[in-house]
Amino acid sequence: MKKSFTVTVYDSLPVIDPGRSEVMSLSVIEGESVTLNTDIKPHGDELIVWRFGDILIAKDDKENNKTSFYPDERFKERIQLDQTGSLIIRDIRTTDTGEYKLKISSSNRETKHKRFILFVRDEWKTVFMMKGESVTLITDDAHIKTDDVNMYHGETLIAEIRRGKITRLKDEIRERLKLDDQTGSLFITDTRHTDSGVYYLKIINSTEDIIYKRIIVTVSGKEGILMSVMEGDSVNLYSDATPLQKDADVVWRFKNTVIADKKQNDTKISSRQDALDGKFKQNLLMYVQTGSLVITNIRTDQSGVYELKITSSRVNVHQIFYVTVYVDSGSVTPTLPRGKVKELDSLNNATDVGVNEKQGTSSV
Repeated sequence: MKKSFTVTVYDSLPVIDPGRSEVMSLSVIEGESVTLNTDIKPHGDELIVWRFGDILIAKDDKENNKTSFYPDERFKERIQLDQTGSLIIRDIRTTDTGEYKLKISSSNRETKHKRFILFVRDEWKTVFMMKGESVTLITDDAHIKTDDVNMYHGETLIAEIRRGKITRLKDEIRERLKLDDQTGSLFITDTRHTDSGVYYLKIINSTEDIIYKRIIVTVSGKEGILMSVMEGDSVNLYSDATPLQKDADVVWRFKNTVIADKKQNDTKISSRQDALDGKFKQNLLMYVQTGSLVITNIRTDQSGVYELKITSSRVNVHQIFYVTVYVDSGSVTPTLPRGKVKELDSLNNATDVGVNEKQGTSSV
């Protein structure tokens, strides 16, 4: 009796030859997900090995239909392999920056090596809000519940959070910093002008890795911005959001009626042609790159309160404009809302903004 055996010998798992590797560089923003692709169609006998530096983090044995992940706290519950053996990293962090090595061994194809140089950018988040509103610094973050967090306003340590509990607070924020220990959301209520500035969150996890989160907060006057414009001219209502994120929701209102908007998946900002009996049908121009609104050939019946809200993963804006349209070039004393109003030379400033933005994409 005769029997034949096919023997396949794999290199030892630690061996991934950098000299034989295809190299790719990727750059992603902290908090996003990234996929490092094997670029193969498995035949069913591959052994796919992933390493971060020289640390084994995942193995996919197609022949035995077995996927294994190896203990490394930095990737705990954040990595997975898809059907092709590609590595998916969720909620990516700055500590995930580095070199990822891939080795694919098979009995019927040449061993394949790839290297990925991954750089995770800690992009600054910018938030605009009106005085008295709440500002969210972190939303649904597991770090707040499990790790040690120091919170800085500029260079001043203003709060310490230890595993979901606030243990130390500066007096100026003592009654206004709130933490939802169920979700990990951290926010400041009843914002003041002095709350504007850069906030740093220094997060130290159980393995003593350090992650930084940064957010720029701008608190505007609650009364809004006063603008005066001559009938027949154009006025620019500037959003202060540059560039506008692709996932942004944008809503413009005039006297509480929506006159233009953009949903998250829309590629342009659209005017509501029938709003207010077609009052703005012919003279609205929106810039999709910033969310700003231009009213051309403005009329006196378009005087009033304009409100802008932008919601996205990186920028939140809430701005109010009080626009008065006058019929001659003489002096005008517009009707003011209660309290002090931030005055703005709207005609000159808006013209400059319009020139700059016309270089970008627009939609009418």
